[in-house]
Amino acid sequence: SSCVDALRQARRGDETAASKSSIDRADEAEGAVHAAEALIRAAPEEIIGCAPAMVSALLHAHPATPDPEPLGAARQKALAAMCAVVPGLAGPALAFEAFASGRCDAGQKLEVLDVVADAARELAALPPVPDRDGDARLLGDHSKKPPGQGRKVGRERVFAPASLARLRAGPSAVADAASKPRRTRAHLIGASLAGPLLAGAVEMVRQAEERAFAAAREEAAARANPDAVHVPGGGIDALVLGRTLGCLGECCAAARNAPDAAKIAGAVLELALSPGAMNHAQPHVRRAALFACVGAVTSVPPAAAWHALSGGVGGAAAG
Repeated sequence: SSCVDALRQARRGDETAASKSSIDRADEAEGAVHAAEALIRAAPEEIIGCAPAMVSALLHAHPATPDPEPLGAARQKALAAMCAVVPGLAGPALAFEAFASGRCDAGQKLEVLDVVADAARELAALPPVPDRDGDARLLGDHSKKPPGQGRKVGRERVFAPASLARLRAGPSAVADAASKPRRTRAHLIGASLAGPLLAGAVEMVRQAEERAFAAAREEAAARANPDAVHVPGGGIDALVLGRTLGCLGECCAAARNAPDAAKIAGAVLELALSPGAMNHAQPHVRRAALFACVGAVTSVPPAAAWHALSGGVGGAAAG
């Protein structure tokens, strides 16, 4: 809670109006942003109760600073850590705050999309393989003593119990520890990241179709009246839509080993093949829609991809 208060630059109950200036609160908020990732990864059990508040505070933490680039990188890493540590709570909260609350501008939405892509890649990554100097518990040593403190065995003082355990067990112990099955968390991508993002993307595509229809009417009126001037708009919204489609393609690629990979791919294909995305006036949106289709098709077996393209999911047709 103190970290959330610092991010929001809020005045605590024990502070007076003159105890801290606005510069002090901005410095405290900047320090909280830089320390947030380590705090989140060090104590994930404490994030569960305040995940939505933490996501909102981090996303809107923009204290005055002479160098905003390191602050933005730290904020993005902290948000990605939130989505990787507690994806079921942080993912939907982040998507709602960015696309449904109305409190985020285009820059914040683009930052959220980068965060979602980073979190999806982290959830799909395998845990690291222990090396010879790694976790000694995998090699049979369950002692809790820190390195450097010896323990007595009879009248002999042993200074390196983990090394002796490896020598007695031989190189096969390290190979056995490395060959144990390791599991990703790709099954969390669909419900936590791709699903909430799809809900926001559907609304963006619908608005793009409405703007395209209105622009067609204005262009027709401009052609009928030589004195009329038509200025096309929607450039910022098109930029966000294109990045959203690209992020969905990355989510499909990250969730290729998940049980619901076919459902995610089918939903992304249905969205990317819609007229609002595939026939968009901006070429970068059409390229992003093509990238989303490629990510969806290549993330599932050919039979599942054909089932989705032929209308098996949601009635989407390939034509």
